[in-house]
Amino acid sequence: MNIPAIPGSYVIIGRLDNDIQLSSGPFSEFELMRGHYGYSGSAFGPGGLFSRISRHLNPDTKRFWHFDHLKASLNFEEILFSSRSVKQECDFIKEIKKMEKVTFPIPRFGAADCREKCPAHLFRFPLSFDIETVFQSLCDLGFDLKRLILG
Repeated sequence: MNIPAIPGSYVIIGRLDNDIQLSSGPFSEFELMRGHYGYSGSAFGPGGLFSRISRHLNPDTKRFWHFDHLKASLNFEEILFSSRSVKQECDFIKEIKKMEKVTFPIPRFGAADCREKCPAHLFRFPLSFDIETVFQSLCDLGFDLKRLILG
């Protein structure tokens, strides 16, 4: 995996092929419909982007972050990341929120400590949506993103 071990912000995008009912933790009452799901976060701790993204992609880690309750159900498709020294996770969400067909299926998911009042850091697009649009739109807005296609 070509993800650097430096601080930065990221968006992980995966596909959910079947509707699911989350079965644990604070999200057990939520049903998620098939679609593309993205999660925006930041990695400013030890190991930076590499450590955080590797953890998110591993379905066997202990459930600690909100995303841990969903990741085992996703087929990961791509990772977008920036190595800027400022947190951009909320900036990504502000722009993604403007895109057609995006929804935020679980209020405050991944955004419990968000000071920007994001609806959530987890978003959904229908399966018919071309997820290339997320990368292109963010780059067109001036975000310096790298892209890693997984599957």
